[in-house]
Amino acid sequence: MLKENPEADPACGQNDMQRSNEQSRPDMDSLTVPDGKDVSPKAAEIDKIEVLQAFYESLIQDAPIEIQRIKSNGSFSLQTSRKIHKGDVLFQETPAYLEQEVTSCTISACSNCGISLVRPEEVFSSGHLASPDLKRALKKCWRKREVTPCASCSRVVYCSEMCRAKAWESHHKAICPSTSNTPTAMLYDVTESFRQVLASDGSSWQGWWNAEFSPLFVARLVSSLLLCGHGMGSLTLNTDTSGGGSNTELFAQSLTDLGRKFPLRPKSGPSPSEAIPNMRDLTSNIFKRLRLARLKLSQQDFDTVYRILLANCREFYDPTDPLTSFIWKVTKDKKLYNKVGKYFQGQPPRAKFHGLFPLGACLSHSCMPNVELVSEIVGERPSLVARATKDIDAGEELSISLVNVGGNKNQRQETLWRRRKDVVWH
Repeated sequence: MLKENPEADPACGQNDMQRSNEQSRPDMDSLTVPDGKDVSPKAAEIDKIEVLQAFYESLIQDAPIEIQRIKSNGSFSLQTSRKIHKGDVLFQETPAYLEQEVTSCTISACSNCGISLVRPEEVFSSGHLASPDLKRALKKCWRKREVTPCASCSRVVYCSEMCRAKAWESHHKAICPSTSNTPTAMLYDVTESFRQVLASDGSSWQGWWNAEFSPLFVARLVSSLLLCGHGMGSLTLNTDTSGGGSNTELFAQSLTDLGRKFPLRPKSGPSPSEAIPNMRDLTSNIFKRLRLARLKLSQQDFDTVYRILLANCREFYDPTDPLTSFIWKVTKDKKLYNKVGKYFQGQPPRAKFHGLFPLGACLSHSCMPNVELVSEIVGERPSLVARATKDIDAGEELSISLVNVGGNKNQRQETLWRRRKDVVWH
């Protein structure tokens, strides 16, 4: 139930809660709950709050949590519906939208679901790969995963034909860099160029970018809203060349609906469009020139998408990736490890993603959190699992830390500032 606060490799196992959450993976293109009740924005007679209540309850199902609306700002938080013990799973959630992090884009991964497709040549040097011992170890212990590239471009890959088809229909056909020297191709070029030069202090890099999530995420989210809407079903695209019309209006409606599930409050200071004007212009030009549907992406639209991502992105990854599996197998074989262990010292590189998680976005920030979000496999997809880090009483609000609590004071403050510079967290 929704309550109002006036103040304010399949490593997880097949338990009942997991099956429940697999069935309730958020379909951001439809808000029809299991009982068949139509809760789409088109049902004008349904109050907006009731729409959101039905949406969240369709995700929660049997999880031991309740959604709570904060009257003061209209946002939502999560609280327990019963006493929770340390280590208990509160909920599991796959991302509604996702995009690979810029700093890990050299490691192959499915662009649609986040499954790692890492290959030995992406993590070992050519010199190491020439080692006979490592060659034998890779042949014995490396689990190969098939890579399915986009049929139109060579810059995006998938884990299956199904993921490729889903991605094409949901967003990729609007931003596929199949032709060089186009705004879309330039977006991919710019993104790749930021692998090692991201501004760590939150300042703009030559007016192009200044966030931890990928600039591709902005274009991908715009494309998803344009092609599929948000709780509206598929949009009927207007193909006239005026640069506006019904597509712009429908997109604005979809963006407004998205903002109700991933809310934020703008803060004073330079807007994203002012801080990174080059990226704003490039993104706007992509959709203005799109033959599929001419969209006039306003400065306010760009800022809203950016701020939604800035406020609500959560990092996750595939914990069953081939490299981690390879290291685990080699470590179990002492003789083999003595020969090749020197080639993978330290933290193994991963294909990390940022995602939008509707329930995860409702978790408040605290430097003394009672929940942690852990990357696990749910329904064969990399997902986030919320686990209690301590005993939690019934009715207690759930919170996570948006920073590394193991870092020093300056590191924590810097991270919080970077993530809060354009928003105020509830």
